[in-house]
Amino acid sequence: MRPVWAHCLSLYSCRPLDGLRLSAWEDVRSFFMHVRRSPRLARARVSVPRHFRTPRDMNTKQNDSVVEIALAANDGYFDGLLVTACSIARFADERRQLAFTILDGGIEEEKLAFLKSKVLAFHSRATLQAIRINEADLSAFPLFHGNRMAYARLLLPYLKPETKHIIYCDVDFLWMADISELWDLQDDSVPYQSTKDMVQSTIVFEREWFCRNAIPFNADRYFCTGLSFFNLNAFREKGLTESICDFLRNHQDVLLADQTAMNALIGKDIGLLPQRWQIIPRYVPDSIYDTPIVLHYAGESPWSISNISKMITDTQLLWFRFDATIRGCTTWQSLRRYYSAMRIIGSRLTFKIIMATTVTRHLFYWFIKSLGRWKFKETIPRKRFREFMQQLASNP
Repeated sequence: MRPVWAHCLSLYSCRPLDGLRLSAWEDVRSFFMHVRRSPRLARARVSVPRHFRTPRDMNTKQNDSVVEIALAANDGYFDGLLVTACSIARFADERRQLAFTILDGGIEEEKLAFLKSKVLAFHSRATLQAIRINEADLSAFPLFHGNRMAYARLLLPYLKPETKHIIYCDVDFLWMADISELWDLQDDSVPYQSTKDMVQSTIVFEREWFCRNAIPFNADRYFCTGLSFFNLNAFREKGLTESICDFLRNHQDVLLADQTAMNALIGKDIGLLPQRWQIIPRYVPDSIYDTPIVLHYAGESPWSISNISKMITDTQLLWFRFDATIRGCTTWQSLRRYYSAMRIIGSRLTFKIIMATTVTRHLFYWFIKSLGRWKFKETIPRKRFREFMQQLASNP
């Protein structure tokens, strides 16, 4: 039986938003026509032909001035996609070209057009290209946060056959740093780069899962795939996508989708990036805010206030401030798109009261730790918070 990644790729459609075509797409189509005609390949795991595993012209050097970026979302996560993409564009070096690839799980055409217009408003040298992902074709993999779009990033080596490196990030991010500085950290000697996972409860649960499955676990090198800097050439040459997909089919009880699989298979071979490129707000010291940072809300999406306290924290308010800048409204109006006035006032006031004194903070920390939450640190030093709010309110 063909692996899911091979089957679903044959159904994808490339929809460039700026008139560009996905290079080598004809090779993709011909390859899968070959798969359909072969009974042997239909029964076994597909062995990807050499011409498909590497770019056709090996002498073609990737333009290092172009920053390749991939984001994945379905229609339900469009608001997160909008803020993530626009914040990347807002803080990126205007001299560098940004090439966005949107792995589209069913976003309305009007919304994609709106996304393009807003990204271009922040960065005139940005291009956007959408590739339709049929999420139903990923059904062999376990659900994660109610969908399977996280697995779409595993297809990037084959969706972008002429690209050497690409930066992928989840759509619950807020970038306040120049992504071209991260791009310049690319390392050809490793297949993948990311930051350590800062969530202590994740380390505990994953350690237990790895032990149950007799897989070595190294907490010091356990990484979070929310930010993924792929060496696509290495993935193609080593067949890492196929290995990860096989692992997922054989371990349907993984806790964190392909993050668990990738840590199990390539954890010892990856390159670790400085932590500022993926900050989990509740796990950082105040000193981290002295440098440009990238916030990853890690399952606590501001637009759903899904954190255990149901409060609007400082870091979440930054997200609403930038959402308001994108839409040309006030922060209050952005908040009101998601919550009632009473909910907003109550959530923010509760947060300010709890964080006002050392006693109330420690009582609250003790309470959430008793619920398995471990930490909660989403305040920002007052001066730095005002600076962030001012930056996010402007479009240079």
